[in-house]
Amino acid sequence: MQKKTRYIQTLQDFLLFFLGTYIGIKLSQFGNFEVSKLFNIIGLTFDIFGVVILSYVVISNEKIKEIVSGWGAATTISIVGFMPIGLFLGALIGIKFLGHEEVNNLFSYYLPITVYALLSAFFIEDTILMPKFSVFKSQDTRIKVLGGFFLLSGLCIQLYAAVLDLLGK
Repeated sequence: MQKKTRYIQTLQDFLLFFLGTYIGIKLSQFGNFEVSKLFNIIGLTFDIFGVVILSYVVISNEKIKEIVSGWGAATTISIVGFMPIGLFLGALIGIKFLGHEEVNNLFSYYLPITVYALLSAFFIEDTILMPKFSVFKSQDTRIKVLGGFFLLSGLCIQLYAAVLDLLGK
């Protein structure tokens, strides 16, 4: 990875971390919100990303394919890795410094979100960004895997949200 690219990636990681922190602070101001609704929004957003990537409407051009399989994968790692950390930091700031105690319910999901984020980041890095196996060397395959990741993750997150809603959590 070039030095300039590494700086841009680090800047992107920090920006998404701070965006997550901002969102966490804003969520803490909502008071007692239902976490299942937040998961539903995240799942739907991932579904949209997956459909757009898999539809090939956007990625019919080789240059766009290159960007999606490179920067798209790197950005996905930043989104699933750094935004949740920022989200929890923002919620913690909301609790400790702004007095919004109602957001405590978000922290009961810290472990599942962290495990999902770590597994997703490793998966994306090893299959799309820097493929370790020959089956993932093709750019078209990597793009399909990225789209499939978003689509399946979005559906699983929505299913998890539906179960939480059904259980009344």
